[in-house]
Amino acid sequence: MDPAASKENPMSNRRRIHVPGATYYTVRRTQGGIEIFERSGDYVAFEEFLAFALEATGVKLLGYCLMPDAIHLAITIGRRPVAELMRRVTRYCSQRIRPRIGAGAAIFPMHFPITLIDPDVYLVPLIHYIHYIPVLHGLAATPNDYPYTSHFAYLGERQRLRVQTGRLRAALRQLNLH
Repeated sequence: MDPAASKENPMSNRRRIHVPGATYYTVRRTQGGIEIFERSGDYVAFEEFLAFALEATGVKLLGYCLMPDAIHLAITIGRRPVAELMRRVTRYCSQRIRPRIGAGAAIFPMHFPITLIDPDVYLVPLIHYIHYIPVLHGLAATPNDYPYTSHFAYLGERQRLRVQTGRLRAALRQLNLH
């Protein structure tokens, strides 16, 4: 990072708080709506990559939604910081997008939201929201109509990505919703 930029904005290089075992919601969205995924094969390839990256970083996937220009993840991290997984995701996506748009183009904003959540309070509404993102953006009429989310894992269907559904199912049982 440019030292001058750090002086202008002292918070620009701050470190995120790492809480092993914590649950986070993070989004990686491209600038200007650049598509990460153009074809169904792009989604499949990313899911295979993400399965490997989750395993390598010790991150447990609780929910996800892959939109054409964004990746939404609900995760529980292990000993490695959440930023390690997100750097891998950014690098993977950038390497696939750059040949389409040019080497010098900015693809992702420098910073991205990573929100620490209390799963006992927010996991149920967060997963519900993640599964409804395609509906909110007009890409599907219902979550059942959009194949690139963890919605189907929660319905008990097999997916390429291993989604940890037990925690949410337990929370729903406590709320008598399932």
